[in-house]
Amino acid sequence: KIQDAADMAQDLDLMGQILVESGKPDEGQQKFDAALKLIEDSTLSVEVKADAMRLGHQDAARAALAKHDVVTAKAKAKEFTDQATAMNNIFQIRSAHLLAGMIALEEKDHATAIAELKQASQQDPYTLYKLAEAYEGKGDAASAKAMYEQVAKFNSLNSVGYALVRNKALQKVASGT
Repeated sequence: KIQDAADMAQDLDLMGQILVESGKPDEGQQKFDAALKLIEDSTLSVEVKADAMRLGHQDAARAALAKHDVVTAKAKAKEFTDQATAMNNIFQIRSAHLLAGMIALEEKDHATAIAELKQASQQDPYTLYKLAEAYEGKGDAASAKAMYEQVAKFNSLNSVGYALVRNKALQKVASGT
């Protein structure tokens, strides 16, 4: 109603994340694209627009990964990583490590996934869940179980990442993984 482009774009991005995680990456990418267009067409600062474009590469990489398109995911992740590094944005650099870990998981390179995910935010339950998956894929059942339990019991306020992985982690803990 108040036409706040930043908030509307954030809502679209959240919808995109949920769609990607729900197995609808093409629909998710449509939401990501709509969010970027909203920002591009807004009167927001050049810096805000550049940040949105940079984060758009991250979103596109995640959508590509959900389609098992590693080539596109790697290209988009590289753009995101290069730009985040150039900006020296520690939070986005950590997100770049998360992406690299997710790509390594898709390629079943569990050792690389673990190394990358350990450089991502350890305060993000989504990262910790991916780390648990990497340990499980590597055959380290004890570490996987410990990480799944940590995710299941994570104490977080208003975390989308937690909402996306908590039930999955609880299922893994219940199954004895």
